[in-house]
Amino acid sequence: MKDMNLGHRVSIQDYVLNMKGFLNTANENGAKIVFLTRPYRTIRLDWHQKASLYNKELLAFGKQNNALVINIQEIFNKSYPDMFVDECHFSLEGYKKMALILYSELLDSH
Repeated sequence: MKDMNLGHRVSIQDYVLNMKGFLNTANENGAKIVFLTRPYRTIRLDWHQKASLYNKELLAFGKQNNALVINIQEIFNKSYPDMFVDECHFSLEGYKKMALILYSELLDSH
């Protein structure tokens, strides 16, 4: 598999500002928001290191702002690594599992 050296599409600082904007918009409109980390199978491609940094920033942002962040990356990496069809897309069973995880997490958050 050829590793594409992809640059950042948005800086980490702008990423966090975007998350803050999403959270503010949700709060201003009485909506609840849920953030998800970026899942990927640990093949160790260059972009995985970047995704890992963004996931860490998102988790820190969630803690600092009392926002719900579901760590999809960690859940699938630990418990369901075989539910990917490639480095970052779930199989049909993986998407079903993700739906169940989201449902459970949302119920628990109320």
